[in-house]
Amino acid sequence: VITKSLKDVMVFNRLGYHAISPQSESFQFYESIIDELKQRFKQITILYDNDKVGIEYAKLMSKEHQLNYIIPPDKDLTDTFSKSGRTITSNFLKQHGFIK
Repeated sequence: VITKSLKDVMVFNRLGYHAISPQSESFQFYESIIDELKQRFKQITILYDNDKVGIEYAKLMSKEHQLNYIIPPDKDLTDTFSKSGRTITSNFLKQHGFIK
């Protein structure tokens, strides 16, 4: 998962998924980095914040690198985890094709 913040990376880690976060949602990954990630992982998904900037850059990066993206139900995945708990957060991810 490519996500927005270290706190989201920690939530993904707690749920058993690998995740990274760039310095900002507008960060432009080199194609070589994306190629390396594609070689290492079966599935790469972008999950940025559920706001104008996050959605805009998730769509842009998805199109540029042929990656899937999803939008969290709350502002970010950490908010979903904090408000709704582990089970609901895990179910949300499973509904969007996340597998372990």
